[in-house]
Amino acid sequence: MLKKVLRDQLESERSVDSAPLMTLGIRFGFICSQIETKFSVDFSGLQTLSEKAASCIVNPAVGDYVACLCDGNKSFIIAVLERNKPESSLDMRSTCSIDLSAPELNLAARNKINLTSQQGNLTFQELNLGVVNFDAHLEKAEARIGMLSYIGKSVKTVLTEVLTRAGTSLRIIDGADYQRSKDIHVEAENLLSIKGKFTSIAAKDDVKIDGSRVHLG
Repeated sequence: MLKKVLRDQLESERSVDSAPLMTLGIRFGFICSQIETKFSVDFSGLQTLSEKAASCIVNPAVGDYVACLCDGNKSFIIAVLERNKPESSLDMRSTCSIDLSAPELNLAARNKINLTSQQGNLTFQELNLGVVNFDAHLEKAEARIGMLSYIGKSVKTVLTEVLTRAGTSLRIIDGADYQRSKDIHVEAENLLSIKGKFTSIAAKDDVKIDGSRVHLG
């Protein structure tokens, strides 16, 4: 079955290639089929293989009404004039990199913007980001920041493990500071100081104070 399909496709290519070559100029027609990177275009009953021109940004599809330019040897699709399915997405493809340069570039989508790539780089001298709802899913994240300032109303963090290492740590809490855990271990290499106008230590079972010298009062 596969051999028959390939044979029919080869016969179709030969029949298209054997069609008389168009004269120089621009012709208009409908795309009948696509054979690899070439398109069979019907010009009022005359089918000719045409290639997509490098300047044709929109990728042609079967049924599209296109404009072709013939140089005497080859036929090139230079523009897609009418889509066979206007509601379908606009397909723009390129085998090489695309560079856009302008003093200012604006991208606007009415509903949604999707960016998909294996790798990506964003480089800005200054970036302002305004988002109503932000949802991020990261397998691994690493950030190097010279200075970070955060001003917000509320922060909620749920983590399996937290490791923080800093040269100096300072926390200023205007209201109450609550900490609840199963076990708490505090270790100071030199000095551990706890000060308060009122200090209360309550234990359900035992309170143990151990040191070379213990001063009370």
